[in-house]
Amino acid sequence: MYRSNALTNIFYTIINKKDYVNALNQLRNIQVYGTTMTSYRKIHSLITDVVDKVLSFEQAGQGSSITNEKVSMIVSELVRVSLLVLYQMRRGLINRTVAEGLHSILNTITSTLQNYLRSRDSKYIELAKKQVDALKIIIDGILALHYEKFKK
Repeated sequence: MYRSNALTNIFYTIINKKDYVNALNQLRNIQVYGTTMTSYRKIHSLITDVVDKVLSFEQAGQGSSITNEKVSMIVSELVRVSLLVLYQMRRGLINRTVAEGLHSILNTITSTLQNYLRSRDSKYIELAKKQVDALKIIIDGILALHYEKFKK
């Protein structure tokens, strides 16, 4: 839906280049002006819940904890969080750059998990784990690096 922005660039820097130092330096330059602490914490909490569920998946295969029902539930949660991000942006509670970046990243993870549901290929679960790990670094980084800039 949205073109590449600063957050999606950081996301791909983490996933493709594993350049965490550069990613953190880029996060320092993200504009959070207009974002309220309450809105960001709500989104952070919801994203963290989904991240933890994806990261808890065992390796696909014999005795795997991965079921279509679990993955479908996570896809549904990702869509809800993505819609909440857009809603908060339209209410003026989340900075547009942050919201559009998070929305795009959440959609990318959703697509990866939907690919898993279509194919049952475990490479998509492993990719989703990398993606949610990168997303967690981003949302934690924004909170840690920009805490004092959030509107109270």
